[in-house]
Amino acid sequence: MHRFRTLIVALTMLTMTTAGCIGEMGSELDPQTADSTPEEAYDTSQGWSTPTVPPKYEILDGIETKVESFDGTPISIGVFLPDKEECDWNDSLPNHDADLPKACQLPVVMDAGPYWADVVDEQRYRPPLVEWLVPQGYAVVQMSVRGTGESGGCMEFMSMNEQRDVDEVVTWLGEAAWTNENVGMMGRSYDGTTPFMAAAQGNDYLKTIVPISGVASVPDLMFKNGTSETRGPIMHSVVYWAFFGMGTTYGADAADWRADHWHEQACEELVIGQTQGVYATATGDTRDEYWEIRDWRAPILENYNGSIWIVHGMQDWNVDPSQVIPWIGELMESDIETKGWLGQWAHHYPDRVDEHRNARWDWADETLQWFDYYLKEDGDKPSLDVEVEDTMFNWRVEDTYPPQDLDWSTLETPWDSETVSNDNAITHTFDPLIEDVRIAGLPQVHATVTPTTPTGGWLFAELNHVWPDGVTERIGWGTLDLRHHQGSNEAPDTLTPGQPLDITIQFEPLDAHVAQNHQLQLVLHKDGAASIPESPDPSPVLIDDATLNVPTIDRPNLLGQGAPPSPTDTTTTIPPVMHR
Repeated sequence: MHRFRTLIVALTMLTMTTAGCIGEMGSELDPQTADSTPEEAYDTSQGWSTPTVPPKYEILDGIETKVESFDGTPISIGVFLPDKEECDWNDSLPNHDADLPKACQLPVVMDAGPYWADVVDEQRYRPPLVEWLVPQGYAVVQMSVRGTGESGGCMEFMSMNEQRDVDEVVTWLGEAAWTNENVGMMGRSYDGTTPFMAAAQGNDYLKTIVPISGVASVPDLMFKNGTSETRGPIMHSVVYWAFFGMGTTYGADAADWRADHWHEQACEELVIGQTQGVYATATGDTRDEYWEIRDWRAPILENYNGSIWIVHGMQDWNVDPSQVIPWIGELMESDIETKGWLGQWAHHYPDRVDEHRNARWDWADETLQWFDYYLKEDGDKPSLDVEVEDTMFNWRVEDTYPPQDLDWSTLETPWDSETVSNDNAITHTFDPLIEDVRIAGLPQVHATVTPTTPTGGWLFAELNHVWPDGVTERIGWGTLDLRHHQGSNEAPDTLTPGQPLDITIQFEPLDAHVAQNHQLQLVLHKDGAASIPESPDPSPVLIDDATLNVPTIDRPNLLGQGAPPSPTDTTTTIPPVMHR
């Protein structure tokens, strides 16, 4: 603990002497709205944000049509258009090559996913893109991916065929007579993943994407350092193929029309997905092509020519924040214009009062500004930075994330040959902090571990914030299959019982404010965390020389202690599906 205290004292002295320099690295925003506009200026009556710009057009009824994909599969889309007097949409939309005036050539924003059922269902807007964008002169498109809704084919769960479908529809929209050749994509969860798919293809018509809680790498979501989420073996076959391919979650009214597609739901991709899900769960090995084509990070960096605005929850244990952190830093270092919003919410939107304590009422306006600039080529360029919210619900701006000016400190535990098993956890609470601390990024636990079986099992680390009154709040967690002690989802090692291993457990990204006189607490166990169940091998392991490595940053205007949160529910939750 002495090293950590020394660091805090040093940071305090640095803040007193170089406050101006620190302010250039990260600056505070209004903690209520995270922008300069007072909350009173926004319409908060709906419980989510709405544009402050008055609507220019009425919204016409949605038009459902089919786009023939590369292999002839019909892909269902719903198109929503503004009521512009000079535009005869009824004649032009079916005619892809109609001669239309420039005023009728609109920018397009598409939301693609498996959840639509009826692609012109006005009750399924989330976020309400139609209500936000169509009155401002945009076309909004809702697409059902292959094998879902009224699209043909088999539900192949993010397969290469599905990726090509999305790419085909983007091209179809870019070449349509009623568009200005600029296409954007936005959506959450699965619908926040399809924009990554499209970006990986390098389609010239795709100018920008706004993925909300999107999956950048399926294998790294389902399997972390060899450990498997509960949904890992069934994500393809049960969660998406059965629920959405067979249509069982759409309700009784949809049973008849989904039944017309049931004969298409027997496909090779389903068999491969089920086999690979079971194999990867047992071994932690995701080197198969099935997983490789579902990791879009490298292809996006190589192929994409547009911009990205990543919106993600730091408390999202459905699509973990490690899906975009530290990758967002790579994006910002590339030629891709990148912005980030990283807030203290779960698998939610940033502006829902029923989902987020500190609603971003400026989200609708910011969305309009983003699309106006990149799709209409109009207005001011958005700031390309990362707005991040810490656990005290205080927003600030960073140039990138994790911040580049991190200081690492090492906290030592007294553990010496301590035993961890499915039935026994070990806990160490560090001394109270003598100054406020901001933790930003990806903490790590380093330890020497001695397994007692050839598999060793899974080891979990949790980092807690302990308030002076004893309330304990979990602020971070990480996991590791000891067979993957090198930290990957590749070939597992066969361990030698009794032979020590040097391991590193990397936490999920976190941004936490821990106040003076509060404490950090480290827990090691084998009992599961977030959506990962307890270790399949319950055998004990011995822990020696464990240290917690903490990345900290120095920023001005730290909040005081504030009010303690409700006790954190640390029970394992298993999100069954990446909900809309």
